[in-house]
Amino acid sequence: MLDWKVPAYLFRFHLVEFQQLGMMDQTDAPAGLRSGRTGDDCLAFRCNVEGNIVATLFCEAKCTADHDTELINDSHEKSSLGNLVPVDILQVVEVLADSADPDAPSWIDALRELYLKGPTSGYERFDQVTYVCGRSPTAKDHNSWIPIQAPHPKYTGNRKLHVAEVHLLRVEEK
Repeated sequence: MLDWKVPAYLFRFHLVEFQQLGMMDQTDAPAGLRSGRTGDDCLAFRCNVEGNIVATLFCEAKCTADHDTELINDSHEKSSLGNLVPVDILQVVEVLADSADPDAPSWIDALRELYLKGPTSGYERFDQVTYVCGRSPTAKDHNSWIPIQAPHPKYTGNRKLHVAEVHLLRVEEK
């Protein structure tokens, strides 16, 4: 079995957040709610021995200080999209181009190949939903907000889906 690798993180491309931080720094404006980063929240890949990408894990993440059913619905709807090639693949290449990692050039080649030629035979897309919230369910008959016996009703991707739900204690919303 091949290992999953995350060759680069895309958080440096959260343009709206950096614009807001710049404005807050210059004007002492209070922090407000902002939409999350657009595109792919996190991507992981598997390569074969020839260095070709044979699988991609698309990760959709949501976080709230309390609990929000709409965030869960949205994450499953986004994970259901039909694209096989990540929309942020060129941003991953851009991050790797600035990297000193000795594996960066081979990742750049593999990602460009996937972007330009598309998936090869046998390529798979996997989906990951991560939901972090500050409130645990209180019902005695379930431990999570997301169904565990079957995929969430809003997930229609018909692919391998992995879900991680994390409950944090004493989350403060500021």
